Amino acid sequence: DTLSRILRAASSQLELVSDLLDLARIEQGKLICNLRTSRIADLVPTLRETMDALLRDRQVVFEVEVAPDAVAMTDPERLRQVLTNLLT
Repeated sequence: DTLSRILRAASSQLELVSDLLDLARIEQGKLICNLRTSRIADLVPTLRETMDALLRDRQVVFEVEVAPDAVAMTDPERLRQVLTNLLT
């Protein structure tokens, strides 16, 4: 349990650094988006893991329903970043 918490914290820190680098790329006009057809449901496990960790000691529940066949033309990593930022 302790090791998994450490790994999640390290992963979160890495995501923060990555987000900061992306912000710098946006400001420089050098951010590249790789658009492709992506299943929205594929993003749910990562979002659920993030929200479960954030809401662990709160009386708030994260629930999401996505149609299994819902797709979007998007950069899945950028969409994950946007959704994570909106939810947190």
